[in-house]
Amino acid sequence: MAQPLLSIQWCLIRLLATLILSPGRVAFGSTSSVYPYLEIPQMAQTATRSTDVPNLPIPGARATAAQFCAKYQVSRATWWRWSKTPGFPAPIRFGRSVRWEPESVESFLLSQEA
Repeated sequence: MAQPLLSIQWCLIRLLATLILSPGRVAFGSTSSVYPYLEIPQMAQTATRSTDVPNLPIPGARATAAQFCAKYQVSRATWWRWSKTPGFPAPIRFGRSVRWEPESVESFLLSQEA
């Protein structure tokens, strides 16, 4: 009784490994190796953000809070505290995206500095 149960479990493991690890590849009947379904396929390269290049605002485009934080080297909490200051430029909202005009933020910060 134990042998057929293990055999069924092993077949299910092979099937799941085939579907999860290598979709589109047929594990059964392949002679490339003894256990072709256990070979880990090469993963596609994913885009990663380089830490060498700061996330600064693009000239002529609206900027996010993260971009302003990188530019002025402040935390997000400081940025949002600044944005609540009277006279701070109002953000432009696109759905869940919040952006500011860099020129208006720059002029506001310069006026606060003086």
